[in-house]
Amino acid sequence: MEKPLSTTPFTLSTELDIAAIDAHLKDGLLRLRIPKVAEALPSRIEARLG
Repeated sequence: MEKPLSTTPFTLSTELDIAAIDAHLKDGLLRLRIPKVAEALPSRIEARLG
């Protein structure tokens, strides 16, 4: 017997890189990797005292 397909729509933030979404389905578990666009990633700055 075939299992019915299921769909769940959702909206993604504009800070996410939708072109780089990666999805894997294994043992009934769907894993999504949705990275942020480079502009949305935190950046490190150096602060000097004195």
